[in-house]
Amino acid sequence: MIENKQTLAVAESETAGCLQTAFSLSEGDTGNFQGGITAYNLGQKCRHLNIEPIHALSCNCVSEMVSQQMAINVSKLFVSD
Repeated sequence: MIENKQTLAVAESETAGCLQTAFSLSEGDTGNFQGGITAYNLGQKCRHLNIEPIHALSCNCVSEMVSQQMAINVSKLFVSD
């Protein structure tokens, strides 16, 4: 990622900010980590990460589709790769 000059943003739920902490503390970081969001419940995931609510409700927000939507939309939110 650093070699390719790509940036990173993360969307978390169950990990409650642990990924953001880990990336912010990484050695040699040259500004690749843009930030992140922790959206723990369905309402916040829908509001901030544009998760499809009917599907998310049907699986308690645990599915590949929800994960993909969270990843794509946090990338847009933080203008990251």
